[in-house]
Amino acid sequence: MLRSLVGSEMCIRDRYQRRVRGSSRTTMKVYIYFEGKQLIKTKLPKSWQQQPCSKVIEMFADYYNKKNPGGEIPLEKLQLTELKSGVVIPSAGNIADHISEYADLQVVEVEEVIASAQNPWNSGGHVPAEKRENTTKQQASQGFNEAYSKWDQLECSDDEKDFHPNIDNNLMIRLKREKRAERKKEEAKLIQQLEEEIAAGNEEAKVKLEEFYKTRKLCGDDLCQVKDSRSMINSGPSEFEEIVEKQRKKEKGEIKASDKDEEDEYAKFQEKHMDLVQKYAQMSVEDSEEFILENPNILQHEATGHLLIHMLELEMGGKTGQMKQAARQYLMLQNIVDLSKQVDRDPRSSVRPFFREIQQDDKLESLKVETEAFAEKIIQRAIVKKQEQEERLAEMAEDGEEEFEELPYEERLGPGGLDPVEVFPTLPQELQDAFQAQDIPALQAAIAKMDLEDAKYHMDRMTGSGLWVPQQENN
Repeated sequence: MLRSLVGSEMCIRDRYQRRVRGSSRTTMKVYIYFEGKQLIKTKLPKSWQQQPCSKVIEMFADYYNKKNPGGEIPLEKLQLTELKSGVVIPSAGNIADHISEYADLQVVEVEEVIASAQNPWNSGGHVPAEKRENTTKQQASQGFNEAYSKWDQLECSDDEKDFHPNIDNNLMIRLKREKRAERKKEEAKLIQQLEEEIAAGNEEAKVKLEEFYKTRKLCGDDLCQVKDSRSMINSGPSEFEEIVEKQRKKEKGEIKASDKDEEDEYAKFQEKHMDLVQKYAQMSVEDSEEFILENPNILQHEATGHLLIHMLELEMGGKTGQMKQAARQYLMLQNIVDLSKQVDRDPRSSVRPFFREIQQDDKLESLKVETEAFAEKIIQRAIVKKQEQEERLAEMAEDGEEEFEELPYEERLGPGGLDPVEVFPTLPQELQDAFQAQDIPALQAAIAKMDLEDAKYHMDRMTGSGLWVPQQENN
């Protein structure tokens, strides 16, 4: 314990000395935060280095109150602290002694500002040793003793090596536990008796009970208690974790996927999660963080592709405002996915750091500029896409052709589960010619020329694929 305290005191002393040595700079750049956001980035002039730290608070209050008319904060309710450690910086202390170059400072609103002569054991604030008053030293010592006095009554654990060399250790442990259990029973009876006397109005019993709690021996059972107990079994990676791992292996070349596999995954994502993509495209920046964490499937690679198509459809439908909102959501989602790739971690771990950074004023402004530039590309692509569609329709009208849309594999399957696109090339040439000419007599004549087994084989395949639909009266 003493070595720990001495080490902490040396760290505090050395930090103070580093600050004093760095106080010769002409200017001192600092960052001031309020309510978790950086509001001021400024340089403190050399003339301020011997000024009290309250001058920094005055500068912040003047800036904040001008920016927020009607919502001013009283100067006497503001206190300066270090951002990361939360250490209170005394208002009366010199800036050169308590604020270092490139310091991250935080202004907090409090009911009562802590005085400059702080108790280092209680407040966390640091006062240089040579500037402490005797009264402050007494307060610190007293606060330290009070904080640790409860450990005076702590019993050694059963595992301490304080047993007699002629007595078996296990036997001694059992004896100590039995003795402690008997004492606990007697103490419980005494507490119950005193509480009954207190309920009857006996003030002397109240004093005895307080004295008992101060002087009684404590063990681990008195200091700790189980609030919740559970058993957790790792059932393996979740579906999302398996998808992320598979995507990582594809990017590293460990897994090679065919075009059909890619199309299947793309269609599967569209069927299961397209509603999430469309809902996310309409959300605000503030609501997006929790939505992504609650629906991590939107962090898949396929989601960004569907968002691009969704933006293009919105623009082609004349919904430019919704398209720009979706473009902003796309950029945020793509940045989160890219960030997780850089650090090779689960994309969910990058969500909160990203939104903590993006909600700063300067970052939001940069996001707005990027969104406008990206939306302009979508607008230009929509114009080209419309022209391509119009040209295609014009060519088809000139040639007298009809526009056909290729059906997905599942929708092409016939009543027997066969794909007509796969069955047709396997038919004899006469049957193919009859189908293309849509000549039923020629089709019947071609089948009549074939052997019975071959005719039955091809008829079954044509029926199963839907190429041939027999009438009820046909054999």
